[in-house]
Amino acid sequence: MVFRVSSLLFAPRRFFERERADLGVLGPFLVLIATGSITLGGQLLLVSMSVIGDSSTLAYVTSILRVELPAITVAGALVSFGHVFVYWVGYAAIFHGGTWPFSNDGQFRDVFLLTGWGFLPWFLTGLVWLVAMIGSAQITPAPTTPAESDIFVRQVQETTLVRGARMVDSVGMVWSLWLWGSMLRAVRDVTWPQAALAVLPVAVFEFAKLVLL
Repeated sequence: MVFRVSSLLFAPRRFFERERADLGVLGPFLVLIATGSITLGGQLLLVSMSVIGDSSTLAYVTSILRVELPAITVAGALVSFGHVFVYWVGYAAIFHGGTWPFSNDGQFRDVFLLTGWGFLPWFLTGLVWLVAMIGSAQITPAPTTPAESDIFVRQVQETTLVRGARMVDSVGMVWSLWLWGSMLRAVRDVTWPQAALAVLPVAVFEFAKLVLL
């Protein structure tokens, strides 16, 4: 497994050529679950240290445990976890459509499944971000009233630790773009310029997120 992952990260075209010959759903699906769990973990960390106040809540109660969260936070957590699956479908469609003028090789199913592997750098840089969030939350004064919760969340995300982790995000994004370009070369049999053109819309969107959000 370690060899398989290292091959993906450092020799991606060879990796994708092997995977195309024996396509599986489990590997990319686990990558997406792990990636979504990172953003979910960060959100739940902030919620666990916030003051709920009078917001409507959802409670889970057992004989030894009671967990109570704002209803809006539960919805937000589901979005945090599930958004990468939306990206998976959308990006695969962009990659397949973007290479359509240049090649008829490879089916959408091939591109879709192998696109999932390209999110692995998101998971790795997400781990850095989550550790930074945990450290930032520990050094930021916890809120004592519901009104202070929003301020607390902003302060946690504005520390040097978290800002530094965001810079690592840009490295992960470039890494993913390289993986997706390599995937298109292996699956769609296109040149690097053609693969780069297909990946360009995703690159513009992702870097816009880094700058604007």
